[in-house]
Amino acid sequence: MMNDFSIVPPHLAVKAMRDNGYKNMAYALAELIDNSIQAGAKWVEVLLAEKYELVSQRAMSRIHQIAVLDNGSGMDATVLRMALQFGNGTRLESGKRTGMGRFGMGLPSASISQCRRVEIWSWQGDITQAMYTYLDLDDIEKQHTREIPIPQRKEIPRIWLDNSALMHNQATGSGTLVVWSQIDRGNWSTSKSIIKNSEFVVGRMYRHFLYNQKVRITMKSIKVGIDSRTQNMVLEGVTDDERADFVEHVIQPNDPLHLMPYHHLQAPWNREPMFAPFGDYADCKMQIKDEHGNPHDVFIRTSVARAEARDGDLAGAKEHGKHAARNLGISIVRAGRELDMDEGQVNQYDPVERWWGMEISFPPALDEVFGVTNNKQAAVKLRELLNNKIDTDVNNMFPEQTPLVPLLKHVKIALSKMREELIKQTTGRRQKPTQPSLGEGASNAAIKERTKQGHVGGSDAGVLKPYGKRIAEIQELLVARGAQEAEAKEKAEAIVVSDQRVKIDSRYLETSAFFSLRDVSGVSFLTLNTNHPLYTYFFELTEKSGTLSDAERIRRMRDAIEVLLSSWARMEDEALIKPAYKAELLRIREEWGAFARAFLNQLNEHRQ
Repeated sequence: MMNDFSIVPPHLAVKAMRDNGYKNMAYALAELIDNSIQAGAKWVEVLLAEKYELVSQRAMSRIHQIAVLDNGSGMDATVLRMALQFGNGTRLESGKRTGMGRFGMGLPSASISQCRRVEIWSWQGDITQAMYTYLDLDDIEKQHTREIPIPQRKEIPRIWLDNSALMHNQATGSGTLVVWSQIDRGNWSTSKSIIKNSEFVVGRMYRHFLYNQKVRITMKSIKVGIDSRTQNMVLEGVTDDERADFVEHVIQPNDPLHLMPYHHLQAPWNREPMFAPFGDYADCKMQIKDEHGNPHDVFIRTSVARAEARDGDLAGAKEHGKHAARNLGISIVRAGRELDMDEGQVNQYDPVERWWGMEISFPPALDEVFGVTNNKQAAVKLRELLNNKIDTDVNNMFPEQTPLVPLLKHVKIALSKMREELIKQTTGRRQKPTQPSLGEGASNAAIKERTKQGHVGGSDAGVLKPYGKRIAEIQELLVARGAQEAEAKEKAEAIVVSDQRVKIDSRYLETSAFFSLRDVSGVSFLTLNTNHPLYTYFFELTEKSGTLSDAERIRRMRDAIEVLLSSWARMEDEALIKPAYKAELLRIREEWGAFARAFLNQLNEHRQ
């Protein structure tokens, strides 16, 4: 074999390029989505083909191929071949750095970070005349090829066209299809896990495009098999249990500033923003010079939680609070697309940090100043500054000639002011009975989780009533129980706004039941009977100590639980003469045990 004196021998280079530092498959897919948006696509569709494979002697459904299809401008043969070259492209010159692309590394680098073979079809006006080429790592590593194959006309596999919602809605025009196969480095092995882990971060990366309806991004799973005669992929049916996973998922905008509603949250935050722009710091524009001395606009946007989003001590444990915690940090945005969520300025120990948001947005012309990496996952020069504590004087820490110093000064001041505002929100806040206890919070979460799973309760219909009607009905109940009109209205509004499904109180009841239950406008009002011995033997012991030691109080509570369970056992025992009744009690016992497990699991999560 002849010696290879290439500056970078291809068969060695591709091995190194596979380790290009993509955080996970979602970020690798984002490179392909970038290319689609850059090409003017209005719809980008990710199709995930699963196939049964033998894993440890068991047939398991695993991701087989991934396709990214768009309706962008497409590529001719020359550009198509160039698209698979590392470090080449049509937008490398500084004068063309106006969009997300720049480095010419995205498509091939992202693809081989996940798979061993990437194929591309692209067409301009006539999909039957699509041009095709590919990159195959096995061929390159065996030194069978040193160049990107010359594009040829090749028919697009029917499996993608027949299962594409995009193609069903737009069968003509231009577009591109990228297919990954021999996926050997993906960190998620099923289409369900890919969608679950990708839709949150992809929705955040492209939130500005999605929210302004500049692009539609969807993900869909299909089950495939291999035709033994043609060796082509063919569609296979899915079971009833699988059907919910094999549907189209429309990616929703996920805004870490929470100025856009997030459709996966509970009302009202699925249709209203839960944060508000932060006063004078809401939208700041400053100019930063590039390495040639040319000024460019940089925007710093800030937001803080609306007071009603933080209503109650357990707001952080609610669905919207947990969502805010997943979007912790400063969002770094380049050309409208998020590069990174930087947590360098976050006080990780403080749960209040989830209630502020900040976004720094800059153009590609400042890539060198911000230190944008070739995989577009970070702005390392900005990160270096943000990861330093900036509670002291910025000028003493960084040389004044550093172009980012004015930005760092603004970040320092804005964060300080936002934290002051969040402290003011809670200072002097009166503790209200409507604020859920830990048990109520866990119960609310468990009920919502069961609702998501498709379980229907009698109170669920009440949640769909208009807000005003729900508040009026709950207010009426509270007034009937002795509250003043103004106080009852305030409590009712707090219950509805914070989306509580359970409220627990205690009072004297003329009944042998330990508790009563009444559903009003989607809220279950559970009242403990203070006239019942169980209340004395258990709940009162948790509220007043008297002369009893802690050990004695705990012993008495344990005794009460044992007697409670024994009374149920005797009830079942005496139902012996009524077989149907006894069987029903057994069913109820088992079902209640399952409910108790789910609710207690939520309680453990809320305590963490």
